[in-house]
Amino acid sequence: RYRAERGGFPSYENSETHFYGDPAVALEDMIRDLGKAESFIFLEYFAIEDQISLGRIKEVLAERVKAGVLVRIFYAGRGTGTQS
Repeated sequence: RYRAERGGFPSYENSETHFYGDPAVALEDMIRDLGKAESFIFLEYFAIEDQISLGRIKEVLAERVKAGVLVRIFYAGRGTGTQS
């Protein structure tokens, strides 16, 4: 409700928002939820660094693709920033 009233951007219907104070807990929840996807996964990031957590996410995404799930990742690549 806050985003719709103050941010001018409504949330998607039937969606939830969670705050995570601990990134490790957020990662575990994300991996669990990605593993449940049945039709599509759309991820959007500003930047992606190939670290341990990304490796775990890639494993789940590859598994979901094999199960017929459409997976798309949108992110800004290197050198896409504006210079002044």
